[in-house]
Amino acid sequence: MAWYQERPQRYKVELDTLKKYYPQAKIRWDNYRLVIYCQFYTRHNRYMVKIIYPDGFPYDHPCAYIASPLIRESPHRYSDEALSIHFNSDGPQISGKIMLDGAKKWICAYEKWRKTGIWPEGAVKWI
Repeated sequence: MAWYQERPQRYKVELDTLKKYYPQAKIRWDNYRLVIYCQFYTRHNRYMVKIIYPDGFPYDHPCAYIASPLIRESPHRYSDEALSIHFNSDGPQISGKIMLDGAKKWICAYEKWRKTGIWPEGAVKWI
């Protein structure tokens, strides 16, 4: 049984929180996994962020990716290209909203890195 079937209240809280803080987010299903797409705009670019909820959610936190534009190289990404976003704590309090907050910070840091060649210290270290 999927996490959203086992924990329907948590699923409702996730969706309500996303709708409140990120009304532009699109909620999709991919192979029985909840996937969130959300666009962010900077001065020069538009980024599509993809959040994938794992089967073990909420005890395993979601992963964030840049779906577009294609980013070939950058620091602070894992080998599967997930964004390296670190939290003050770990566990069931890590939500899609928190992942989107972290992705926004990662994008700002990425753009500074592209401009200066230096990743801003502490840019996405603790959310």
